[in-house]
Amino acid sequence: MSILLTHTYVVTVDTDRRVIPDGWILIEGNLIAGIGSCATDPLPSASEVIDLKGMLAMPGLINGHNHHWGSLLKTRAKVSSWKTG
Repeated sequence: MSILLTHTYVVTVDTDRRVIPDGWILIEGNLIAGIGSCATDPLPSASEVIDLKGMLAMPGLINGHNHHWGSLLKTRAKVSSWKTG
């Protein structure tokens, strides 16, 4: 299955940090297969097309936000008792 996201404001995280105001993103399976400009690059074919006009997309951005540190602090008293025996 392939999905083409069109007419979105694309902010890339590639080495050039490209910004494409009216861009498209092609997704094939679970991979980003292509990124381009709706104004200058031909739109690839896809089984589904979604118009994202007025929205921002950041393909390739990995959400590294987590709360693992929070679980360590919650159990601090128990851990310190366990360590001191």
